Amino acid sequence: MIFKYILSPFAELDLDTIHDWYSLHNDTVFGKFDKAFGDGLKLIASSPYQYPIIHKNIRRAVLKKFPYSIFYRITDERVIVLSVIHHKRSPRVWKKRKG
Repeated sequence: MIFKYILSPFAELDLDTIHDWYSLHNDTVFGKFDKAFGDGLKLIASSPYQYPIIHKNIRRAVLKKFPYSIFYRITDERVIVLSVIHHKRSPRVWKKRKG
C-alpha cells in the first residue's frame, strides 16, 4: 500500500528556504536536491514504517547525498511531513512542529 503524503506549512517553508539558498549558490545542485527529496518521499510513502521513531511518534528519513533529513509522522493512511532540516540545525526546530 502506498501512503499519501502531505507537506506541512513548516515543511513547505523549509523547502522554499532550501530552494532560495541553492538558487543563490548553485542551481544545478538544487535540481539534484529536488530529485533526492522526491526519491526520499517515494520511499517514505511506499514503506513509512521502515524509518526509526526518533521522538514520540516522529520518524526520520535521511536524504541520500545531502545533509538533510525528512521528519514525519504517520496518521491513518497518510504521512505528514513536518520538516526538512539540515543536519547542523538544532533538533529543537523539528521537535516543536506538530504538523
